[in-house]
Amino acid sequence: FGIYVNPRHYLSLHLAYSLSLALLIFSVGMNLWVARSRLGLAVNAIRESELAAAAIGINRLQIKRRTLLLSAFPSALAGAIFALQAGYIDVDAAMGVDKTLLPVIMAMVGGSGLVAGPLVGGVTVRGVDIVLKNYLHLTFPALAIYGIILMMIGLLMPEGSLTGLQRRRGSMVQPASVGASAEMDRTAPR
Repeated sequence: FGIYVNPRHYLSLHLAYSLSLALLIFSVGMNLWVARSRLGLAVNAIRESELAAAAIGINRLQIKRRTLLLSAFPSALAGAIFALQAGYIDVDAAMGVDKTLLPVIMAMVGGSGLVAGPLVGGVTVRGVDIVLKNYLHLTFPALAIYGIILMMIGLLMPEGSLTGLQRRRGSMVQPASVGASAEMDRTAPR
């Protein structure tokens, strides 16, 4: 059971790719805009503490509604592009385990809370997917590999790869600056 798209409305592969690329650029730009706007500041305040956000006058319901609408818009456009390119939509194609699990894996691999996190995660997970299916020709489902990747990320880098790299760089820089300030304290005139 599914829905067929009228063949007159099919998108060519080139047009679907171009629209998807434009949607990607739009989504990253929208994420950057939200992250640097008052809305992003309000979302961060709500994420940290809903009670504190309410105490400083943030309308939590309104902010959550705006965030839901803004996040659903690119997903709806991506679904429309997919439907018009594939020509047929059924439950497994639109709501299969791989379609619902992959965005979570992508966000976890890259790091949620960062604009570039899901982008890096998407490129990484898609690269693994291409290698598994096209080059290694694995007979067992790729979801098992994704499960292993998800467990490893959860155990080794629960904040994601980009956040983990940033934290490692910060921890490498931190002792040097602490040591430098301690050295300055010892040589400062008293």
